[in-house]
Amino acid sequence: MNDMTLKGCLAAAALCMAAIPSAGFAAEVELRLGAGFPEGELLANPITKLAELIEEKSDGEIDATVFYQSLGTQQQLAQAVMSGTVDIGSMANGNAARFTDAFLVFDLPFLFKEYNNLFKTLDQPAGQQIIGTFEEDLGVKYLFAMNNAGGRDIQTRETPVRTPADIANLKIRTTSSPIDMVTFRAWGATPTPVDFGQLYSATQQGVVDGFQFGKTILLSAKLLISTQN
Repeated sequence: MNDMTLKGCLAAAALCMAAIPSAGFAAEVELRLGAGFPEGELLANPITKLAELIEEKSDGEIDATVFYQSLGTQQQLAQAVMSGTVDIGSMANGNAARFTDAFLVFDLPFLFKEYNNLFKTLDQPAGQQIIGTFEEDLGVKYLFAMNNAGGRDIQTRETPVRTPADIANLKIRTTSSPIDMVTFRAWGATPTPVDFGQLYSATQQGVVDGFQFGKTILLSAKLLISTQN
């Protein structure tokens, strides 16, 4: 998942976060929003819509500019939000593991019978405690969770995958989540963390043999072009 916050924006599917402002807003405010995906791509759309709503609800007194895939990797974008050089950004919950273990529980399999229950959990006391830990560890304000288009399937450049044994000895792209990595290691694969923005070229160049994403993301990001199975 992805999370968003106000000092910065993180994309539990994806997290949106924001930098914590140090002073009151001036009469006219400029906000820098970072998206780790190309404009028009599925996971960039929530940031685009957020920028539109900010300008609409402020009657144009706040100028919200989105920088698409131009502020570095998700880790670099999160660090920019933490430092205040970017106001809002997004990051996958798995990649948030580089900074906090708050969201690691959501990397465990089969926790929820329905996907929407994940988001409902964030509104419950346990979810609010998780969000509080995230905010404290990163020094940012959590804004909202962004849908990452459901569960994940494994795609590879050349090897057909029908059972876990089929990915043995393959380099599979993962997030930085230790749970994500140990899962693929248990199946005999070599987990290889690669930022989403670098995944297309990493697959084409053979840096990784495959990756795991939902079909909607595959179509939106044109990743099917770089895989056969």
